[in-house]
Amino acid sequence: MTKPHHWKKISAANLGRPIIEPVPYNGVNEFFGVKMTDAEMERMKDENGDIRYNKIFEWMLLMFAGEMFWDFLAARMRSYMTHIMVQGWKRGVVRTQTMATSSW
Repeated sequence: MTKPHHWKKISAANLGRPIIEPVPYNGVNEFFGVKMTDAEMERMKDENGDIRYNKIFEWMLLMFAGEMFWDFLAARMRSYMTHIMVQGWKRGVVRTQTMATSSW
């Protein structure tokens, strides 16, 4: 077990990063209100009328030019794989150095 004299207290003020305070919950407002239409709500339900977690998660993900996140990601991967097949893949070696670690 680590001895107390080896411990080091790290405070946010010493890290040089801004302190971000949590947004207080004051009821439904622009921060906590859900802006979802009835049609969007119906699309989240399965055949039994239950709302599925994965549908909510997908709804919350970013959109790229009107494209769902997973579709955007799949298109980028297809593009990259096509590039590798056309240009050819070259095996390489990654040389690493000692990595710096953060104080988080």
